[in-house]
Amino acid sequence: MPANVPSDRTLVDIHARASRMITTLSTRPPLFRALMAGGYSLVHHNRGIDLAVAVIGYVPPESRRLTVDTPHEVQDAIAACDAIDDLLIARIDGALALDFAAQRDFILHNLSGSSGVSSVINLRLIAERLESLATGRDRAAAQRPQDTAALATLAERGIDASYRATLVELVAAGSGADIGEDVPTLSLDELRQRQIALYYWYREWANIARRLIARRDWLVSLGLATRKTNAAGHEEIVIEVDENPDPVPATDTP
Repeated sequence: MPANVPSDRTLVDIHARASRMITTLSTRPPLFRALMAGGYSLVHHNRGIDLAVAVIGYVPPESRRLTVDTPHEVQDAIAACDAIDDLLIARIDGALALDFAAQRDFILHNLSGSSGVSSVINLRLIAERLESLATGRDRAAAQRPQDTAALATLAERGIDASYRATLVELVAAGSGADIGEDVPTLSLDELRQRQIALYYWYREWANIARRLIARRDWLVSLGLATRKTNAAGHEEIVIEVDENPDPVPATDTP
C-alpha cells in the first residue's frame, strides 16, 4: 500500500466519484475512445468496476436468499427492517446534513436503502454507529460534544434511546435468518483498504483525462469539471483539481 494515502473525507466520496466516471465511460463510447489515447482499455475499465463493487461490500444474491426453513417470526422481522431502512437513512440524513455532517457521514457511511436481509445489515450498522455516538466507543474525545448534540437532534425527531433499543431488538429478531456462511462481514479496516485501492484507480485515470480530454463538457460528464456562474452572471466550466496525497497540478485544457 502506498505510503501516502488520501484523507478520510476523500475516501467517503470516492465511490460516488469513481462510479460516475465508470458509468459515463460505459455509456459514452467517444469518451472511452478518447481516454484510450492515454492507455485506458477494457482491462482497466473492468478493474475499476471490480474495485467499485468491492467497496460496497457486494453480497451475491444466493447468499442473501431466505430458505424455506426460515421461521415466520424471522421473516416478519426482516420484512419490518425492509420497510423502515430506506426511510430511516433519509431521516438521519435530513436531520444531520446541515449542522452535523461529520456525524451523518459516520452513521450512514456506505449505506443506501436495501431490501431483504441486506436491510437487516443496514439497520445493524446504523444501530452500532448510533451506540458509538452515545457511548463514545471508538470516538475521539474532541468529537463528543458534537456527537452528543447530533444525538439530541435525532431525539427531537423520534430517533431517541428508546427507538435505538427497539431497533436493536428488531435487528436481533431479523438476524435469525439462515443466510449461509458466505455473507461477508466487512471490517472498517478492510473497507478502508478497498476505498484506497479504488481511489488510486480513480486518481490515475482522472488525472490522465484532465490532461487528455479538451472538451470541457466531456469533463463535466465524467465529474471532473463543474458548471458555475461567475460574478458577471455568466456560466463557466471549472476543472476540478483532484485531492492528491502527492499533488500533481492539473492542466487546464482550453
